[in-house]
Amino acid sequence: MKKNIGHYIMAIGAHLWEKGGFWNKSERYEDLTAMGKLGYKMFCIGMNLMGVTLDDIQYIKYFG
Repeated sequence: MKKNIGHYIMAIGAHLWEKGGFWNKSERYEDLTAMGKLGYKMFCIGMNLMGVTLDDIQYIKYFG
C-alpha cells in the first residue's frame, strides 16, 4: 500500500516538476519555479515511500 501511494505522489510530483521548469534551461534547483520546486520535493518523497535508493537509480542509469 505504501508503495502505491508513493508511486502516485511521485507521478504527480514529476508532472509538476516538468511543468515548473525541468525542461527549460534550468540546470539548478534555484532556477525552478515554485511549482517545479514543489514537484521535485513531491518526487523525492514518493521515491522514499517506494523504497527507491540512490544505488537503485545508479543501477538503472548504467544497466537499464
